[in-house]
Amino acid sequence: MVRIVNPVTREIRPFINLLTTATDLVQRDTPAGPQFFVVEYRSSLAGAPMSGRVIQFDSPVGRVIFDRLQGPTGMIQDPATGDLFVAEFEGGRITQIKPQ
Repeated sequence: MVRIVNPVTREIRPFINLLTTATDLVQRDTPAGPQFFVVEYRSSLAGAPMSGRVIQFDSPVGRVIFDRLQGPTGMIQDPATGDLFVAEFEGGRITQIKPQ
């Protein structure tokens, strides 16, 4: 779950629900309003690599934009291009994702 925290009033309320294990979040401001990108991983069975994905939220309902990550641990966005770069634990890779 991603929560919104008001630092003045200390009010905490849900914003994005139903995530299994979020490891990072990036916000991008657009003319239509803020976008959020969440990277999460999911545990796998029988010792297989952890799978992961990036979900884009233009509202509290998200859509998966990339789902072939291997143990994602963090994410950053290039402010010039908008591209996302996700660090993956399995294989020590960094994967570049171009959101629409």
